[in-house]
Parts: sequence; structure tokens; C-alpha cells
Amino acid sequence: MQNPSILNLQQVKQFQVRRPQITKGSPLLKGNQVQIIANNRNQSLLSDQPQHLKIKQQEEQELGIHNQFERRIQKQNQFDIKQQDNIFQLKLSNEHQLNQLNMQLIKKNKILSNRLHQQYKINESQMEQISKLQETNQAYEQQINQLEEKIKKQKSKKKQLKEQIDQLQQELDEMQEKYQNHSNQDMNQEEVPQQQNHVPLTRQQLYQLMQYLYQGEQQQVDNFQEYQDQEIDPDAMTYEQLLELEEQIGNVPKGLTKQQIKQLPKRTLNQDNIPEDKCSVCLFEFKEEEKVRELPCKHIYHSSCIKNWLQNNKQCPLCKTEIEIQINESDDQANQQDEQEDQDFNQEEQDQQQSETE
Repeated sequence: MQNPSILNLQQVKQFQVRRPQITKGSPLLKGNQVQIIANNRNQSLLSDQPQHLKIKQQEEQELGIHNQFERRIQKQNQFDIKQQDNIFQLKLSNEHQLNQLNMQLIKKNKILSNRLHQQYKINESQMEQISKLQETNQAYEQQINQLEEKIKKQKSKKKQLKEQIDQLQQELDEMQEKYQNHSNQDMNQEEVPQQQNHVPLTRQQLYQLMQYLYQGEQQQVDNFQEYQDQEIDPDAMTYEQLLELEEQIGNVPKGLTKQQIKQLPKRTLNQDNIPEDKCSVCLFEFKEEEKVRELPCKHIYHSSCIKNWLQNNKQCPLCKTEIEIQINESDDQANQQDEQEDQDFNQEEQDQQQSETE
């Protein structure tokens, strides 16, 4: 049989090999030092005892040391296991928290992406509305500029017309004075009975006559200049010539009758058929819902303007074309509309008089 003391020494050696490394200052190292001092003291005390007792005591001491080391190693292992368990639990808790945080971040990212997408759509719709508003603003600005230009042109034309009317009025006043002076002289000299029934032209009639004769733009001004070139001095005319002139220019109508004027085509203007040119009688532009008449030469005028013109003339104010209108008395439908047209005709006359007063 093998000596038990040898086996114990081998086990101690194996244990010493398997034991963990002891660093300086660790509790294991301090315990070993105390134990070694105690063993040395015991050995010194037992040096005088027999050999087998010494061996037995030495084995007991080695077993005690071995048991102490095992208990310390077990405690250290239990402590390490607890530490590992704590570390593992911390890892698990950290992983769980990380997963929860990741889920929350994913949800928040989805919510933010949805909000951004909605905001992007809203911004697109707002940009479209802004572009439409800009287009409408540009269109309004263009219309405003056009209207301002038209207003400026109308103001300049009004000034020119006022100047022309003032000049014509002065000339008419002079002509009326000359005519009255000449007629008074003839009445005093010849004492003709017919002179008592003669009534000279009033200022309003002369003004209306000159307005119809010399209205228009450049063509009417040219006609007035030609009239000035061909003007005859009333002082050099006889009474018969003055009566003939009066018959030609005022009191005796040389134009069309109302029935003939009614035969001219008449219509009301709308946005689609407004002519681009102006009425050459009144020099104003055509407007919507105005009544116009068309001459056989295809020239268009305000109904009231051309009516007053044709009552004194049989020519187109622009092209000077002779107007010939035949009345069909057998037309029953036209006869039924005469009363209504007469009312319209009277209304047009009132409108014309009101516009003249304005």
C-alpha cells in the first residue's frame, strides 16, 4: 500500500496546480502566510516527539490547509458565478431596453415620415395655388394696364374734341351774328312780307348741325377744313341765296324718313360682336348692350347717332355712299312692329338728348 501521507502530498500539489493565481495583497495570500507561521511554530514544538506522530500531525495540518483552500475556492467560485449571473442579467436587461428603444424609434420615424409626406403634399397644393394666384394677378395687372392706357387715350381724345367743339362754337357764333345782321339788313331794305314769317336758326340748331357735319376723327377735321376753304361770306349773299342755304342746311329735311331708317338692320351688342372701330359720328367706342344699326355699306353706328345723321343726310358718314331704301307697304309683319319701333325711336331720341346735355 501506498503511504497516505504521500497521497495527501500529491493531492495538495494537484490542488496547488488547480488553484487560482494569488496576487499580492489578496486575502488568500495573507491567510497562507498566517498558516505557514503557525505550521512552523507547531513543527518546532513537535520536533521532540516521535517520528510517526510528527508525520500524523503533518498530514492533519495538510488536510486542514487543503480543506481551507477548498472552502475559499468554493466561495470564490460562488462569488464568480453570482457576478456572471449579474452580468448576464444586466446584458439581458440592456438588450431588452435597447429593443424597446429601437421599437420606439421605429414608430417615431414612421410617424415623422407620414407627417413629412403630408406636409409635402400640403406644400405642393399651396405652391399650385400660389402659381395660380400669380397668373391671375398677372392677368389682372395686364387688364389694369390696358384700361389705364384706354383711359389716357380717352382723356386725350376728350380734350381734342372739347377744343374742336369750342372752335366750332366760336365759328358758329360768328356765322350766326353775320347771318342775323345780314337778314336784318335785308328785311329793312326789301320789306318782303315773307320776311315776317322767317325765323333764323337758333344757336342750338346751328350747334347740332355743325356737330353732325364735322364730327369724326381726321376725316371730319378734313371735311371741316374743306368747308372753311369753300366758305362763302354771308355779307356778299342775297336774301334768296340765304334762304336757299338755310333750306340746304337746316329747316328743310334732306335726309331719310323715319320709316326708311327703321328698315336698317338693328341689333344689340354683346361680348362676341362688339366692333373694334369707333362710331365715327360720336367718336366713342362701342359697349356691350348698346343698340346699333348697320348701313348697306356695312358700316356700323350707334342707333341714335345714325338716326340723327340720316334725318339730315342720305350718305354714310365715312364712305359717303348714297343710301337708298325702299319701303314695302305690303309687309304686314313690319306694319305690326311700327308702334313698338316708334316707341324705341322716341326712347333713342331721349337718350341722345340726355347724352348731349351731359
